[in-house]
Amino acid sequence: MAPPPRRRRHLLLPPLLLAVAALWAAAPAAGAVESCKAWLVQSIPTDMPQLRRVPGVLATADVLQWLSGNTTESLDILAQYWQFIAHPKNPKSGEYGFSESEMAKFGADEGRRVYKALEKAADRKHTGFAPDFDQESANLAAGRPNVQNVTVLFEDWWGSGVLHAKVWISDKKDVYIGSANNDWKSLTQVKELGIYFVGCPQIAKTVEVYFQNLWTLSTLNSTTYTKIAWDKKWQTFRKVPCWSHFLQPEQRCRSPLPLSVDVPYVDGYPSPAHPELLDVLIETPGLKRSTKEHHLSYLSFAPPELSFDKFQADEQGWVDTIKSVNSGGMVRISTMDWLGQSQYASETVFWPSLSSAISEVIFSKNATVRLLVAYWTHFIPSTEKYLKSLLYSNILCTSSKYNHCGGKVEVKYYLVPGYNETGPALAHGAPTGNRYPDFTRVNHGKYAVSDVRANIGTSNLIWDYFYTTAGVSFGTYDPSIVSQLQDVFDADWDSPYTMPVKPLEASSCCPIASCGCGISCMLAAPRQAMGSRRRSTTALALASLLCLYHAPRGAFSLSFSLDFSDAGAGSSIIVGGDALIRPPTLQLTKNSRASYRHKVPLWNGATGEVASFATAFSFQITPDKDSPPQQPGDRMAFFLGHFPSVDVPRSSSSGLRLGPAIVAVEFDTFLNHFRIDISSANSTASAHTTAAWPGKNLTTSSVMEATVKYQSDSRMLAVALLIDGALYQVNATVDLRRNLPEEVAVGFSAATFAGMHGILSWSFGSTLPESKQEASPQPADPPLPTSSYDHKKIALVTTRCFRSMKGFNGDDCGSRALALRCTCMKTSRLSSTRLNRLR
Repeated sequence: MAPPPRRRRHLLLPPLLLAVAALWAAAPAAGAVESCKAWLVQSIPTDMPQLRRVPGVLATADVLQWLSGNTTESLDILAQYWQFIAHPKNPKSGEYGFSESEMAKFGADEGRRVYKALEKAADRKHTGFAPDFDQESANLAAGRPNVQNVTVLFEDWWGSGVLHAKVWISDKKDVYIGSANNDWKSLTQVKELGIYFVGCPQIAKTVEVYFQNLWTLSTLNSTTYTKIAWDKKWQTFRKVPCWSHFLQPEQRCRSPLPLSVDVPYVDGYPSPAHPELLDVLIETPGLKRSTKEHHLSYLSFAPPELSFDKFQADEQGWVDTIKSVNSGGMVRISTMDWLGQSQYASETVFWPSLSSAISEVIFSKNATVRLLVAYWTHFIPSTEKYLKSLLYSNILCTSSKYNHCGGKVEVKYYLVPGYNETGPALAHGAPTGNRYPDFTRVNHGKYAVSDVRANIGTSNLIWDYFYTTAGVSFGTYDPSIVSQLQDVFDADWDSPYTMPVKPLEASSCCPIASCGCGISCMLAAPRQAMGSRRRSTTALALASLLCLYHAPRGAFSLSFSLDFSDAGAGSSIIVGGDALIRPPTLQLTKNSRASYRHKVPLWNGATGEVASFATAFSFQITPDKDSPPQQPGDRMAFFLGHFPSVDVPRSSSSGLRLGPAIVAVEFDTFLNHFRIDISSANSTASAHTTAAWPGKNLTTSSVMEATVKYQSDSRMLAVALLIDGALYQVNATVDLRRNLPEEVAVGFSAATFAGMHGILSWSFGSTLPESKQEASPQPADPPLPTSSYDHKKIALVTTRCFRSMKGFNGDDCGSRALALRCTCMKTSRLSSTRLNRLR
């Protein structure tokens, strides 16, 4: 392939520069600075009023506008995808259906301003690299000949992977490195963290080498330059570039990348004895206390085959930052995803690198490690198991009298308000009740900071991001940057938007001798203290449902168990109306609906078979303290109905109006009874609690436990309710096949006059004999909802445009190249179905 064209130089002062100076008096002017300056950069989502702001930290939207507007020669951008301009009228968009006023409230105009600044930069005829999603790159390229386009498939080089680095390089001296995607949502609806350098040619030059390595990769034939290696470090066969150190020395080829250094007698990528460091004097105007001393800084890169064998691999930058902590000091780590294994590799790789480093400093240095992990709609369910495993280090630390271990690890989830109310405003022409666009309301920053060193990166803390995915980190021992990054972390950690992850606990369970004990065993079990009742109930409910899980051959079974005191429970629930997940409860107030995220097969149209199921849930009903005693609340129901469940319930004097084709168990606090409802008709049976238990009614604020069990052979629907040790039951014969569709939604609805219905835990299990259907996904791994990019075709183009797969129009990557020497970076087919995750 021909070498890239020479860049044209037009030293035209951009109009945006003056506007920036008016916006922020301290904003640096490119070209006027003589020393290297650095600012931390954040995006803070709207509607977070209780998050303390850290002085001197810039806004991502402003920085990206300045980089675009101040560029006079070249603008190089690495990005995964691009959607600076919102598309609320596009049904494929994650913001589909939101009004103009709502989009304005979300801050969508910030993305448009950045895009306009890039348009002006392209018009100035300098070369550069700017990413694309769908039509944006085509618009920038139209009529501008100063662009080339090439394509690289990470799958062809590493078997999986994606360009995940988020880097802007302006005029080879101003640089942004951070977590923010080129997406309007990353400016105002996602919490991001990065660093902005002005007048730093040494840093820019090093990052540019990494950029050129990616460019060179695009010119090579991957078939000629890849081999299958037995990776001794990770105990797996995998595809790697032929110069990889995961190959034996005699199997390797000479690296075609410029500036690479051959290290012949090394397996893998251990920490270099003398990694190339940056001796840079960095001023920090945002802190107004810059030092006049030089402090060592570094850059690290992933995958390690692109680190040109002289810079440390990105994984090592994180590990060394953790281990840099002083004795008795503290390490602070913030990330969106944490997983002690691979996520996208064809063979699962166990990855203890960071958790081992954390345990080491807890034991040997008596350090405190604080880990902040994002919890949001697309949370990886297995994350919690790895976090609890990490917390077990605290028990091991003090497990023996011979241990002199005084360190500890603390882990919290970061829950941005509204994280479980995201998605398009409309679906199939009906309102969804979502309050925010899809793939928003999440902490997306990736950084670590000890008491002496800071590491700001672009990678999630999962194996794939360090070995098959493009990523960049900047690290430094500069005390000003270290202290300010600590302050940013502490503002998040101390905010009301975090919740501790609970350590592993021993669970209690009903001793079941056989499947026959069932629900009666659960209800007859001794009651424990109120504080532990919810967890006990969940365990007992699971035990009582074991009979359903021993399904005959050919049967379909489904089960899940949710404890709403754990933040992870929210990923399996869709809420609507006024419903809200606020640990430790799923709250149903006013007009509310909450249902399990997946459809539940109820009967088989081909065979006529009907499922048996059982469910158990614990709940509290708390009346509004200001409501009169005769109006304690209204009605709540467990229901089976149409999927998806979109109707918000309405209350009436005759019952809870749940819509057509509904089978429900209704708890009526107005009349103080519970009953079975079929298609909103009068109950077929009922039990009034007032006459039976004076002083023990549904609004005593006691924790109540209910079970609902259906036997398909007898068509018997049995309900049991336990209040303070007293058991009450009601039964009805129901033909579910005549009343409900083949696949149903299961969940809870409420329409209340006053008060709050809180679900503390919920377990469900069902078995459908001889089902021909494909098994539904496991509850812990829900499918991704429709987002603003197609599941199989996510576009990313940069003005040297790096693109992850094709645009959702199906256009070829090369046909929509940006006019600034675009490079399309395509991701693997293996990971393509999951790329809609915000990475």
